[in-house]
Amino acid sequence: MQKSLRWALGLYFVVISLEYVPAALLMFGVQNTAGPNWILPAVPFFQGLVIAAAGVFLLRSASRSADVTGTIVVPPVESILQLFGVYFIVEGLVAFARTLSGLLFFNEVWSISLGSSLAAAGAYALLGGILLSRPGTIARLIGRYSTA
Repeated sequence: MQKSLRWALGLYFVVISLEYVPAALLMFGVQNTAGPNWILPAVPFFQGLVIAAAGVFLLRSASRSADVTGTIVVPPVESILQLFGVYFIVEGLVAFARTLSGLLFFNEVWSISLGSSLAAAGAYALLGGILLSRPGTIARLIGRYSTA
């Protein structure tokens, strides 16, 4: 089951990364008055590349347990927390890159949301890092509150 979950999340990341290809191609037709033209298609391209790399990593990562056909195997809570951790880190990196790419088109309206966008990206990445580094502690905390 753990292998199936890693494979499903990896496949999800790879498919989502394909959404950035049309955006990158579309940006070739946009004139950038604030800087070089190559930066516009590079931003969505690298966002998609980060997501695809995470997906490929999950698809290729070895699982400790093999899937058995015909049985229901519940993965350990720690594994599920780590999968969510990978998701949050990737989402945080993409949100951070999106916010930084918005600096190219800096104006007053956009500057109002700058702080909240960067805070959200940081929170995603921090939460993902905590879930990846301390799954056992969080699983015990969840277990303590779910049985009380």
